[in-house]
Order: sequence, then C-alpha cells, then structure tokens
Amino acid sequence: MITNLFLNDRFILTVIFFNCIVLFLEEMGLQHPFIWTADVVCLVLFTIEMVVKHRAYGVRGYWSNGWNRMDGILVLVGLISIPGTMGLLPTSQLGVLVVFRALRVFRFFKVVHLFPNFSVIMRNFSKALCDSSSLFAGYMVVLFLSAMVSCELFGQRAPEYFADPLVSIASTFRLFTIEGWYEIPDALCEGLERPYSTLIYLYFISMLVLGGIIFMSLLNSVFVDAMVSDNNDEVLRKLEQIEKKLDDLERQQRNVQ
Repeated sequence: MITNLFLNDRFILTVIFFNCIVLFLEEMGLQHPFIWTADVVCLVLFTIEMVVKHRAYGVRGYWSNGWNRMDGILVLVGLISIPGTMGLLPTSQLGVLVVFRALRVFRFFKVVHLFPNFSVIMRNFSKALCDSSSLFAGYMVVLFLSAMVSCELFGQRAPEYFADPLVSIASTFRLFTIEGWYEIPDALCEGLERPYSTLIYLYFISMLVLGGIIFMSLLNSVFVDAMVSDNNDEVLRKLEQIEKKLDDLERQQRNVQ
C-alpha cells in the first residue's frame, strides 16, 4: 500500500506543491520551526519515493530514466544541504552547502514531467530544435559578424556597448531582440552632425531588419511549424481516412447502379 502511494503521481504532485509553498515562505524570510520541519519532511518523502522506485525498477532501471536521474540528484543535493536547512551550521561554515541549499528551488522541476502529454511536447520540442538548427547556426553567424564589425567601428566611441567582442555580441543581440534598439544608435550619434549620424542610423536599422525582423521571424516560423508538426500529421491522416471512405462510398454506389 505504501509502495503504491509513492508510485502515485497525484500524491507526489501534492507533496511537490506543498514543498513549493514551504520554499516560498522560506525565501520570503519567514523563520519558524514549522517551516524548516515541513521542508525536511518533504525531503524525507522524496527520499522514500527514490528508495521505492529503486526497489520497483532496480538501480539500473531507475537511473536510466532521465527524469529519475534529475529527481535522484535533487534528493541527494537536498540531503547534503540538510545542515544548512535546519540551521545546524552557521553560514560562515557552510561553504558550498549554501549553494546546495539554494539548489532546492529546482524541486519545482519535479512537477513538470507529471503533466499529461509532457513527453509529446518534449519530443516535438527536440524535433523543432533539430529542424531549425541550420537556420539557428546562420543566425549565430550573422550575430557574430555584426558584433565584430560593430566592435571595430564603434569600440572606441561607445566602449560601454562595443568595448570588446563579448560586450559587442551582447549589445548586438539586444538590437536583434528589438528591445530598446534605438538607445545604442542615439548614444553613438550624440554630438555628431550629418551625414555621419545618418549613416550610423542606417547601419543599425539594417542590422535591426536583418537580424531582428527577418532572421527572428524565420526562426519563429520554422520552430513553431516543427512544434505542431504532429498535429498536422494527425490532420492529414484523418483527411486520408475521410477520402478513403468517400472513395469506398462512390465505389459502392457505382456497384449498386
């Protein structure tokens, strides 16, 4: 009975949601024995779940599953961070345990794979990544080349945006996302007279159109089309079935006549 309970997704989902509330209260700065006790109880329940699944699936069967590996790692990290969770060690002596304790928030991800059809979504997501990989590679090349050119042209005039290749890539990506793109050319054109300011604006408008509109639109369209390809295949399959039935009906009517 207990074994079945810990193999029940609804029970584990309830524990996860309860643990999320507890972690939220802790991050809000609320200090109460009930809160850290509840956190430890949730960790114990997750540990029991891991043990039960080891007995049900075997060690190899458990760790061969990606979601089980993630769950197991989170449980082990939680066990290591227990001294920090319970306040048994001062912060100055925790060292890396402070990091482990912060990783408790990743328990939220335990809930993801319990949702219906999540495996289908992940399969479509992987397919979308593969289908758009070549276009994404082209996007990265355009981003890199634009950043290098901008770094060479404007590195001395606007070092806060184009001081080195890394800063330039970050600024160029900001331009490609069309979020506040005008701030960078405005800063570069401050104090400049025409035609220099006009040329700078035309340069950044060209970058915006190429990277922010054309490439981003292509990436979005290819990615979304690949994500819903299973639905399209299902629709086509049903249409083929309907056409087949219509052909059968026409054949029967001809035989009757």
